[in-house]
Amino acid sequence: MADNPSVDDNNNNDLADIEALLRDLDVGELDLVEPPADVWAGIERSLAAEATPTTTPGSDDNVVALADRRRARWIAPALGIAAASVLAVAGIAMFNTRGATEADVIASATLEFDTGFDQLGSNASAHANLVGEGSNYEIELDEATLPDPTAQDADLELWLIAVGDDGGIVDMVSLGTVDDADQTFAVPAGYDPAVYKVVDISVEPHDGNDDHSGRSILRGALTEA
Repeated sequence: MADNPSVDDNNNNDLADIEALLRDLDVGELDLVEPPADVWAGIERSLAAEATPTTTPGSDDNVVALADRRRARWIAPALGIAAASVLAVAGIAMFNTRGATEADVIASATLEFDTGFDQLGSNASAHANLVGEGSNYEIELDEATLPDPTAQDADLELWLIAVGDDGGIVDMVSLGTVDDADQTFAVPAGYDPAVYKVVDISVEPHDGNDDHSGRSILRGALTEA
């Protein structure tokens, strides 16, 4: 008796759909997770049920009925489809989970010039975003219009400042030299942006002193986005 061609077509279509889905997944974006135990348990139960032979009345006990042989022939494809389906669903779930925990803008600050600042920054402006993913933070500097301090043998430097209840400076940390109007700076571990929440850009002469020069040109406080 010939096999039913519609069964072949349906299974081939299922495999093709799953293969297409898996090809579209970006493996680099996925984190491997262990599928739930009941998924594999269900597959094993199905295989056990499919593999159980039945005998035709009056035939030798070792002869498997035609219907059972036909079902047994589909055990391997069925397992492949089930495993591929688990992988595809897990991949989609991992992708969505990864997407849900991507870095978000937590707070932002408009950096402005103050009359008490270094006059080199009188026409400067900038915007800063605090971006966080887990316990890692970055300051993204953008929309910046900044002066060129090279004529003064100096660089621009970005700082985070912690202030007390009276508004006075308690502590500060340098995030690095500002080389570009659109630049990202990592916040060092141990410096909580909820405490070090004032963003400052200063003019730093090439004098070998790593401390803040006191020549701020722009400053602004991070507020929740």
